[in-house]
Amino acid sequence: MADKNLSAVRVPDPASLTEHELQLGVVDILGAALQTGDVIHFLGQPHRIDSLPPYEGPLVHDGTYPPGTRVAYADGGRWGMTVSSTAYIRCLPRP
Repeated sequence: MADKNLSAVRVPDPASLTEHELQLGVVDILGAALQTGDVIHFLGQPHRIDSLPPYEGPLVHDGTYPPGTRVAYADGGRWGMTVSSTAYIRCLPRP
């Protein structure tokens, strides 16, 4: 379970953003708070989340990833990334 002291959405430090990210108004969303429909901004490309099934691999069982880790699939399942429940993921702002 994610730390209850972590905010679900936060504004990143502008010094850590590219000019393009500043123009887009990106935000950081806590992995545990990601939802279907959120748009991950990864390596300059947008990826709208289609599904977020639980990650059930060995890295959760051995403690590498925290409980609640999921896999964010996007672009009709052609793209995906493992999302730790306690990590912040750079995303486009929610509508």
